[in-house]
Parts: sequence; C-alpha cells; structure tokens
Amino acid sequence: MEEINEVKTDENDLSGQMLQVIEPEPKPKLISLYKDVKGKKVKISQLVPFDKHPFNVPSKTDPDMQKLIKSIEKEGLLDLPIVRKIGNETEEDTYQIISGHRRIEAYKILGFEEISVRIIDCPDDDVATIIMISSNVQRETINFTERVKACALMYETKKHQGKSTGKEEEKSTREYVGKIWNFSANKVQRYVELSKLSDTFFDLIEDKKLSSAAATEISSMSKSMQDLMEEIISENEGLRITKKQAHEIRKQKELTTKDKILEFLQNNNEDTQVEETTQSENTGLNIS
Repeated sequence: MEEINEVKTDENDLSGQMLQVIEPEPKPKLISLYKDVKGKKVKISQLVPFDKHPFNVPSKTDPDMQKLIKSIEKEGLLDLPIVRKIGNETEEDTYQIISGHRRIEAYKILGFEEISVRIIDCPDDDVATIIMISSNVQRETINFTERVKACALMYETKKHQGKSTGKEEEKSTREYVGKIWNFSANKVQRYVELSKLSDTFFDLIEDKKLSSAAATEISSMSKSMQDLMEEIISENEGLRITKKQAHEIRKQKELTTKDKILEFLQNNNEDTQVEETTQSENTGLNIS
C-alpha cells in the first residue's frame, strides 16, 4: 500500500479552528477543515467505527442507503470519509472512522475491498467527537433520536473540554451547542436530559406512540420511576400517555406503583392521541 499522507494538527489550534468554522452566522455552515488532505486508499477491513457514534447507519434495504448506493454507482465517492489512525504500531494499521460511516457501509455493500479516505492526525478524542458530530449535522435529515443523542454528546464533550462544571461555564456551553444546532440553550438542556432515557422511549417517539413533550416529563423523573413507566408502557399495548398525564405522575408523590399509576391514567382518561410533535422535532434538522 502506498505511503499514507497524514496532516498534523495541533489540538489547541484545531479547537479554535472548529469554533471559527462552525460558529453560525446566523445558521451553521460547516466547512471541512481537511479538503486539502489528499485521499489515500486503505482496506475497508482496516476501518473501525467511532466509539460514540450516535447516528444510525441504515441497512442495505433502507431507502436512504439505496439512494446513497445509486449515487456512488453513478457519480463515485464525491466526499471522502475522514479517519484517524488508532492503536499501537502493528503489522497492518487500524483507522477509526470520524466521518463517513454511511459511505463506507455503502462501499461494503457494493463489494469493494478498498476505499479512499482522508487520514488526519487527531489524537484528542474530544476534538474527534466534535468533528464527527459536526460532519453529520450537514445531512439532509436527522431523526429525533439521533439529534437528541448527538446534541447531548456535543454538550458533554464541550463541557469536558472546558474542564469546568460552574453554572456560567455550563450555560456558555449550552449556548455554544445551541448555536451549532440552531436551538435555544434551554432546548439543549432538555435534550441532555432526554438523552438519559432508555432506547425504548426513543422507539416510542419515533413510532409516534409518545410525544417528545411527554418524554421530557418522564426524563425528569427518578431512574426508578422511569423504569416503572417503561414497564407500564411495554406491558399495556396501545397505552398513550400525554404530556399532562406524565407531568401529573411526576408531581404526585403518591403515584409510585404500577397499580396506582394505571388507576390514575384510567381516571384521567383525556384525549390520549399523542400530541403532535413539531415538524422540526420529528422530521430531522435541515441545515443549508
């Protein structure tokens, strides 16, 4: 294999560059820092996914993957994946995918054994995480679950970079992340809380069986109450819990058992059609 062409980056300088690149004015426009890095072919078997990657990689039969495959067959790979070298020196180098999980999966499906990538020297995990999330923000559609988990991950990463837990620093971090996603700081905080819910709740939201508003109320409950609510919903197919009901369950301290909660829901049987989640919540973020 030909010699790998890597680009060296100082992690402190890179953090500053990222701030300049992704600071929205007034909407985020992300410009790759690595367009000048020449692509090099590596074996797909040498590539491993990013550990904290919160975005879904669709299956072969998924319409989005089929669309990507057809695009690659027709036009080739228009934007090379970004990877970084990881691990110790071995007989065969291993690279972690920072950006391009879907494109690489499409290449696998098409039967390719090699793919051209941009290899960067980025040892700082926080910086790599920010690049990974920022590159995915540019996608046409991001579902609600992906957006919540990615937004929360970006918040935790930026907070870790600051090495501070002070209220002012946390507020500044929420505002920074909010600008990236075109959110308010309060919405970022709400997403951070939502991200702690189990995948069961996110499945319910994606299937439109639970509104994000009701899920937000549940995310404010204790972990034991969240587990109880998950059990109740799972055992009662067709049960719909509204924001108002979830709010009352959270506030009324005596509602701590399955029987009491089910009785409360029966006695407060309002229109349980799931509140319509706003289009911006369910259809994905659209960033130009």
